[in-house]
Amino acid sequence: MNALCWIFKSLILCVLLSNWVLADSYRNEKYKFAFDYSPDWTLTQKSRKQVYLSSPDQVATFNIRAYWFEEPVTANGFQEMRMRGHFDGWVLVKSREGTLLETQAANAEESYVVAYMKHEMDHRLMTQEVLVGEYYFVLGNQCYVVGVETLKPYWKEVSLEFKSLVESFWLGDTPPEKVSSTSELSLDWEMLGKGSRNQYMTKATPLVGRVLDEKWRFPLFGNGHLRDCVAPVIQSGHLYMGCQNNIYAIDVASGSLRWSYEIGFLNDQSMATYQDLLFVVDNTQGQVLALNQETGNILYKILFGTDVGAPIISKGDLYLVGEKKLGIYRALNGQSLYETKADLGTASGVVVNDDVFAYVIGSDVLMVRDIKDRSVKWSYQSDDGPILEMPIIGEESIILTVEKEDGWAQVMALDLDNGGGRWHTGAQFEFRVLNTPSYSDGVLVLPVERADLVTGENQNQVLAFNTRSGRLLWSRMYDAHLSPRLMVTDSFVLVENGAEGLMALDLVTGEPVHFHFDTQYNDRDESIHLSRLYNDQVIRVLQDQDQYFLVSH
Repeated sequence: MNALCWIFKSLILCVLLSNWVLADSYRNEKYKFAFDYSPDWTLTQKSRKQVYLSSPDQVATFNIRAYWFEEPVTANGFQEMRMRGHFDGWVLVKSREGTLLETQAANAEESYVVAYMKHEMDHRLMTQEVLVGEYYFVLGNQCYVVGVETLKPYWKEVSLEFKSLVESFWLGDTPPEKVSSTSELSLDWEMLGKGSRNQYMTKATPLVGRVLDEKWRFPLFGNGHLRDCVAPVIQSGHLYMGCQNNIYAIDVASGSLRWSYEIGFLNDQSMATYQDLLFVVDNTQGQVLALNQETGNILYKILFGTDVGAPIISKGDLYLVGEKKLGIYRALNGQSLYETKADLGTASGVVVNDDVFAYVIGSDVLMVRDIKDRSVKWSYQSDDGPILEMPIIGEESIILTVEKEDGWAQVMALDLDNGGGRWHTGAQFEFRVLNTPSYSDGVLVLPVERADLVTGENQNQVLAFNTRSGRLLWSRMYDAHLSPRLMVTDSFVLVENGAEGLMALDLVTGEPVHFHFDTQYNDRDESIHLSRLYNDQVIRVLQDQDQYFLVSH
């Protein structure tokens, strides 16, 4: 079954991994679907609504078929109907809802993915495993199947071709716009959590499962605590780290120090970058410093006030929030653009995307303003309790965590355009949120403390919800005495997992894939925290005896 799970995982990640260019195109004008395919494969038109593709060596077939219904159908309803009919007698290996990226790339309204297996006898009376993977795309009253059938030994051989087919498939009269990953991978580290989806990562292609050998280490401090450190930010091959009132600029490739800067009282939330500027909060005098990234020299200061929160960058503007004030400034020169006084706390701060910026007034009012003219677009009063952590902005909604009167937390999604309720977690979910949620490709993940249903003991878990429906996709227990911030890519979630180090969870299924650390660390006292990804590197803060180091693997 582990082998089948691996096969399913390779199937469900197909859209994200393929970059093949196919030579021939097919277009069905009657049923409005199109795709590209390799000229080496044989195309057979079985009917007006069904097409087969056969591999050159006849070891696999692709099936593309349209179904029409008198009333609108859901992707989940279609897969249940197909499971009871076409796949009666087969073993359902895995199934899941399609991601937002997969759905949009096909011009569909919904999508679903399944994998089936059954044993058959060949002509020599030998048992062989037949595997089928299918994508279901729904648009109005029509549902489309894009499937592959092959024997288990040939799966790797045909998987790349099938990946390319699924990636090229689209519905309707007009090809979809190029759908890129929903990860916020801009060069700038714009705010606490990297961007408005709080993914806490920069562009990265880590080799999951590889042995993490040490590349370099940089000494940070001896006596102290990790709470004296600011979460590192990375831009253009340079890492900026703040510890014990010192800012360090470190070359990511070599670990060498480029410059350092001593600051009065370092804000413990985050720094931000924009072009060649690094923004740092010095709460000794309530000021924000704009440093040159190459030299560490101060270019300008903004005297803002007490308890300044983490700086935020969006479209060249610098957003600052304090206990009683919100200000917007031109990032390149510090010119004041907008100020408003309100009862603002720094716990949630401000979150910004291309269209709106949102912040919490007091503890229970969410204010959403238009980014162009700063007018109030809508506001939301939480009657259930205080709003926790930083809001998350997705494609269609703003997602909040709220503490209810009974002490348990609730996650809710509000319509991004008008603030109307889209969904919220119900009474069946009782948990306490340990840190800010993160969002990627239609999946919301958050670290929580939750009671075990059998023993009643509290456990640390990562929960994943579908951001369109609020449905729980998966949960996974982890071991950590800290309250870690998650790091999220389009493929997996990274979470600190106690002595085992960093654990990678598949974003769609929640299945763990562990990073493997060099054995030289097995007998050392480690404190794994403040981790970052950059390209193929994993960068962590480790404690070795009484010394803390920044270590790259």
